[in-house]
Amino acid sequence: MHPRRAALLAEQANWTREQWLAEIARIVARGPEIRSYWPPDGYDEYLLSPLWRKISARVMKRDGGLCCRCGGAASAVHHRRYTEAVLAGEDDSQLVAVCDDCHRTVHYEASGRVRNSWNEADAVLMERPPVTPVTPKAALAAYYSRGRR
Repeated sequence: MHPRRAALLAEQANWTREQWLAEIARIVARGPEIRSYWPPDGYDEYLLSPLWRKISARVMKRDGGLCCRCGGAASAVHHRRYTEAVLAGEDDSQLVAVCDDCHRTVHYEASGRVRNSWNEADAVLMERPPVTPVTPKAALAAYYSRGRR
């Protein structure tokens, strides 16, 4: 890690809520919500902040730790929009728990091209992937592999 970035992270680790709100306002003021402008400066640091950890833990708890798209185990929280209220933790309605596969699918097409439209990404997020039928034998094996008796 670059020394200047390490120093910034160390400084931000002690920021107050007001300092983070000012930083979020600066990020939001950079321009309209267009994917080509994202991520803004400071976003990586925001994701490492105590504020984001608190927000993401709250969303994971709200969603029961399950991916909103496929119902599997969630591993990340996806921003549907980057408004000031969402970034400040005042509006969780635009945040959802997702698994890594669904998060990748929401952001990228099968060709690897980044989805450049919020509406396109939201449409993919809201569609349910096809469910593979599970045989009774496979269901029992999965049940007992989790240590249930």
